[in-house]
Amino acid sequence: VLPFDDLIYQTEVTGAELLALLENAVSRAPARDGRFAHVAGLEMSFSTQNPGVEDSARVTTPSRIADLTLYRAAGEKIVLVEDFTVVGDLDARFTIAAGDFLMAGGDGYRALKVAADRKLEKSATSEQEALANYLEHYLEGQVDFRYRPPFPDSRVVELN
Repeated sequence: VLPFDDLIYQTEVTGAELLALLENAVSRAPARDGRFAHVAGLEMSFSTQNPGVEDSARVTTPSRIADLTLYRAAGEKIVLVEDFTVVGDLDARFTIAAGDFLMAGGDGYRALKVAADRKLEKSATSEQEALANYLEHYLEGQVDFRYRPPFPDSRVVELN
């Protein structure tokens, strides 16, 4: 878990950049290589029947992303893609966090590099520190390694 211990950065992406990075995330599925995204604050479904879109700065027409719903911290629900059609505002802005490797465009995340070149906020925390803080402060140091979350994970669903 977290073998690279990247520093965590925060940036702002447009809806079109977010769609590009999520298309990239599933571009090689069903293979689950390093670019397959680990996400929070959204739900999406995708199909591997359509061509994968890699290394794009922005995407305005979904290829593999069938549905994409985002949840803002205040609880606002935003539907960006529905049934392979953009129904939301691709100019809307969203704040995301990722490790420095991805923010530099690694694994084909060109949209993150474009966004980071505009505005990038560095946190003082690495991935391993963030996990340790979560375990200590939110789980109060109590971890049950026997726990298995229900599968499939409903946040990212492959339709095939």
